[in-house]
Amino acid sequence: KLQAVGSGPSSRHGHATASFTTAQAHIYIFGGQNVQDVSTTGEFFNDVWRFDTTANGWEEVLFSNETIINCPTPEQQELNKAMPSIRASHSFASIGPSALMCGGYLIQSGATDFTLSTDDRGSTDCFWMSPLPEPRWDKFKIAAGGSVPPPRHSYVLAYDDNPGGTAVNGSVVKSILMFGGQGNKESILGDCWYLVINSDDIDHAWKMTHTWQSCNVATGKTSITPRFGHGGVVFRNDLYIFGGFVSDGLGSSNTQADVWRLIGYRGADRRWEQVMPSSESPGARAFHAEWLAGSKFIVHGGQGEGGAGLASV
Repeated sequence: KLQAVGSGPSSRHGHATASFTTAQAHIYIFGGQNVQDVSTTGEFFNDVWRFDTTANGWEEVLFSNETIINCPTPEQQELNKAMPSIRASHSFASIGPSALMCGGYLIQSGATDFTLSTDDRGSTDCFWMSPLPEPRWDKFKIAAGGSVPPPRHSYVLAYDDNPGGTAVNGSVVKSILMFGGQGNKESILGDCWYLVINSDDIDHAWKMTHTWQSCNVATGKTSITPRFGHGGVVFRNDLYIFGGFVSDGLGSSNTQADVWRLIGYRGADRRWEQVMPSSESPGARAFHAEWLAGSKFIVHGGQGEGGAGLASV
């Protein structure tokens, strides 16, 4: 067990983590929920903490929104004028010196249902976080007139470092993908979205205007069942999804153990294909940790059948 030095963040779940090329050996967490009594909605957070893996210590990251007097650049004048609200079950996708954070929910005091984090266009709420040279949040800018993903929580947000193709200026194309989750009125989503970021723009993606594009397959094609609480990674330009909750058609939901692969998500002939493992596979689960290590998918923990916690890898 890792013994952290000093005080750290309060107990929580449903938070998100990110790492940055400009902050090596540091892990950042944002938000989450702490429920100490199942009869209450608990406390939601929008704080940011940094863990130094070298010193084994936590430090809270503070975001100043004070006007900087002698700062001629628009970026400095707008420093942290917009910051994300309290939330849980959101996601990060790290890309170079910044990370895109989207979605999540909160439960208002006395309410019986959750409220999704939504922007002024009715889309899922997104912000860029950049820890250096000074910690800053920047509102995600969406091109006018385009389609936008509806608000959601407990979904997958994944970064594709090499989807193939080049931009007009010859730079390499990168992508961020979004799939599934739970939407308004507890609807379960199965939609797919992506945005393109050119490699030359990575260092300043946070101040650019972006366009969401659909990666849904054509009507009539085989498709993955809508779900939330699943895990997902990108490997060799394909999106892989494992587990999660799907509707049982009777007003409830069940955990799954299936693996699906979205092939060619940027092309018109994109398709979903179920992957049938040739060896023993993890049991049904949701809200697990999932990551890519070389060419291997690692799955740990999660919520199993009947809500039981799992510890298997």
